[in-house]
Amino acid sequence: MKYFFLIFFSISTFSQEIKNDSIQLEWYNHANFCLSYNDNLSAYSSYKKAYDIDKKNDLGLVALRKIDSLNRIIKINLLKNISGKWEIVSSGSNWGISKEKVGLVTIKNSKVSFDFYDKSYSFKSSTIDLLLDDFLNYSFNEFVLEDNSLWSFSLKDEKLYISELGKKTDEGRSHKVCGNFFMECIKK
Repeated sequence: MKYFFLIFFSISTFSQEIKNDSIQLEWYNHANFCLSYNDNLSAYSSYKKAYDIDKKNDLGLVALRKIDSLNRIIKINLLKNISGKWEIVSSGSNWGISKEKVGLVTIKNSKVSFDFYDKSYSFKSSTIDLLLDDFLNYSFNEFVLEDNSLWSFSLKDEKLYISELGKKTDEGRSHKVCGNFFMECIKK
């Protein structure tokens, strides 16, 4: 009985490895398909899934290089799309939304400037860091500012959403769980 269990466990483990390899290959092929249609976001996501299945095999390492390239391309394109002057129409934190505290966000040449009408906020102009040392700790819409604060910038329905996520640290990143500051902006 002991040998039966050992044989069953060995076969089960071996078949699981084969299944993972085929799933990884499917995600990788899907990413290549998306890339052939210039769908960089879907390709990025599929390469990331392929990489996450097995980070050490050959296919995982190739997917890692593709993720690295696409991450930078997507960040640069996002930065181009969000460049300009944006009026902050609402802001606050996950503790509550304040409609009164509005201002302007200006994004130009990798520089971000926050100007609030209510001077209780103390954000300064900052430079976005596009070339991160450990890019896998950050998504393509997450940017590190000069003060090592980590922010998410996303466009949806002609609005810019900016959220404070945490800080870049020597160990990777810290996460803000409560009190995350966010802004909803419209193009000015």
